[in-house]
Amino acid sequence: MKRLPEVLGYHIENFEKKALEMTKPLRSLKGFYTVSASSMVPLAYKEGVITGMEFLWSHGAVIQAGEFRHGPLEIVESGVPFLFLVPTDSAREITQRALQFVERWKGTAIVLDYADFAMGLHPDLAPFVMFVPLEWFCYYFSVVRITILMTGDITVWWNTDIVNKFTNCIRKGLFTMENSPFLLCIFTKYMG
Repeated sequence: MKRLPEVLGYHIENFEKKALEMTKPLRSLKGFYTVSASSMVPLAYKEGVITGMEFLWSHGAVIQAGEFRHGPLEIVESGVPFLFLVPTDSAREITQRALQFVERWKGTAIVLDYADFAMGLHPDLAPFVMFVPLEWFCYYFSVVRITILMTGDITVWWNTDIVNKFTNCIRKGLFTMENSPFLLCIFTKYMG
């Protein structure tokens, strides 16, 4: 627990570029289903419903990995996106089974595995640690999403400095990661 601030700081500083790269091939998605289990289900709910639907204006829902074979497997097909939050506790196996099913049936699998972020921390700290990479991911997904909604052209973002200006405002504390997708829309309209 004492290392938690250090680990969070590391991911704040080092995951941003990875999140940007992760979202580039997802530019045509209208949202995603968030799949997880155990201690990460509340975080999955927060990301899949609150951040996804409310802040990103995208399609979203949460699926508990243990329930995947009881209905949700019917929606797996090519192009249907699933964001997997993979824990390292006893629910890892069932979450990986759902992931393997999506991959086998050509769904779009986006994976954030706590094993890649834990840096030696206990599995019960997964919701705290995973919050940071998820926020970076959702932030850059919102950049893609709002750009498409406003311009219909994703290339606008990669050819301007609006993203850099907006990210600097977040770093200075002018915006928070929680309200950034909504404010990005306003910022782009009036400051871009």
